[in-house]
Amino acid sequence: MTIALVCTAVLGCLLFGLGLVISLRRFFTRYFYFGAGGPTSFTTKLSRAHGNTAEFAPFLALLFLTVAFMGGPAWTEALMVGATVSRLLVVISFLTGATLERMSLPKAFGAVGTYGFGLGLVAALFVPDTPGAAMLWRLLCRG
Repeated sequence: MTIALVCTAVLGCLLFGLGLVISLRRFFTRYFYFGAGGPTSFTTKLSRAHGNTAEFAPFLALLFLTVAFMGGPAWTEALMVGATVSRLLVVISFLTGATLERMSLPKAFGAVGTYGFGLGLVAALFVPDTPGAAMLWRLLCRG
């Protein structure tokens, strides 16, 4: 459960930290939308990093906590760490890339990792012989 809580906290810090930074940046620069410069603007990069994080972090956090609470297999902790690192890679590549228009290797690894680790965590909910899977199957099979 500790890994799930730490990974959830990291995603929470990422989401709310980016939200705070983009709000402060908009306030001080007076660019309330995407800002000057389009895909090369740091304001635009911050906005997209925050928006992309907001798309994935909440559900990943829900998966982390659900799998941990339901007694998922030990290997799911590696998936949680992988998903968290993937999200960090995506944000770092958004903020450090020259433009949002080009794919970079870290951004690609982060995106693929997000999908792969996320799907792995969803699959872990259905692993037989775990208390959580038994409970989930009972809920799904209720007629």
